[in-house]
Amino acid sequence: MSVPYWRHSPSPRHLHTDILIVGAGVCGLSAAHELAARNIPFLIAERHTLGSGASTRNAGFLMRGMAENYALAVRDHGRHLARTMWRWTEDNLHIHLSRGIATLPSYRPTPSCLMALEPVELEELRQSLNLLQADGFDALWLNSHHDSAWPAANPLGALVNPHDAAVNPWELISHLARPLAPFILEHHHIIALEPSSHSAAAVAARTPDTLIHAQRILLCTNAYAPLLLP
Repeated sequence: MSVPYWRHSPSPRHLHTDILIVGAGVCGLSAAHELAARNIPFLIAERHTLGSGASTRNAGFLMRGMAENYALAVRDHGRHLARTMWRWTEDNLHIHLSRGIATLPSYRPTPSCLMALEPVELEELRQSLNLLQADGFDALWLNSHHDSAWPAANPLGALVNPHDAAVNPWELISHLARPLAPFILEHHHIIALEPSSHSAAAVAARTPDTLIHAQRILLCTNAYAPLLLP
């Protein structure tokens, strides 16, 4: 990862921790909460500012599942893996709720609705409904609704995830970060991962002016991970 030459320090400072988390988005902050609950020392390095990537550049939906519907996920990944992923996403919302996000001004329990606009989508969503219910997930079906999107889209039917929610993503990130603030290093652009020269640490993350020594590094950088690990 490139950084202007003039920013490189000939005598970088050294920091030490058990776990270095790279990325202060929702994934990195959530991982930090889990480490804190286990009393495992950590630091979080963020190349820009808190949540400056995808974690604050989204619509704020807290939705169950993946991008594809459940029937397609079962077809492509197998039923066990699909069921596990859907359960994880439900658990994820419950964890957020346990950390108090329902107190945020923008939080809304908002069911999500997957509309079928074509016959093939209708068949997939009906299969999804049956599979979800058979696997123990709450799911509902709509043939019509008074919502303004319904007459505009004129769907053939719709699958409802009744326990989804929505929140202002910046409020969510700020809330997660607040108790972790002493351990977040903003504007720490990791430019290389290398073996640590300190015997107590296994690896070091290099920034232009800092070497962070750790036993483990957890990359929470989403699509940016290949910039550090090609």
